[in-house]
Amino acid sequence: MRRRRLVTVLAALGAVVVIAVAVVVVVIVTRTGETRRDDDTFQASLADFYATPDEPLFVVQSLADQIVLPNTTALLAENACSAAEPALTMAWLGQVSHQDTAMTGGLLAVDWLADRLAGVPAGSTCDDPLPVEPASAGS
Repeated sequence: MRRRRLVTVLAALGAVVVIAVAVVVVVIVTRTGETRRDDDTFQASLADFYATPDEPLFVVQSLADQIVLPNTTALLAENACSAAEPALTMAWLGQVSHQDTAMTGGLLAVDWLADRLAGVPAGSTCDDPLPVEPASAGS
């Protein structure tokens, strides 16, 4: 019962994250007035969005996802791993659709978050090779 409640809370948090990302994109587009990929201001805003995080980060990515492309997540991982003390945990999933990624990776996220709440330090998968080539920051 407690685990089900935690999964429900995490699902709600996931929805908040999706909304937050959508807001960031809207803010970037609103500030720049452009959505063209060659716009310098837009590119600078994207660079800020992909900046090196200072807090532990857990990311689940399907290699088969056609909505959130794996190479953009690999770029995020590459940037996160360039931190002085990287605390990125990546969970790369095989042939899972975009729609099923949250369901498949949800229990991994619950376990990772439970460890953080229990005071267990976040590990890092930065020494693991990326399964795909990262996207270039300018493309």
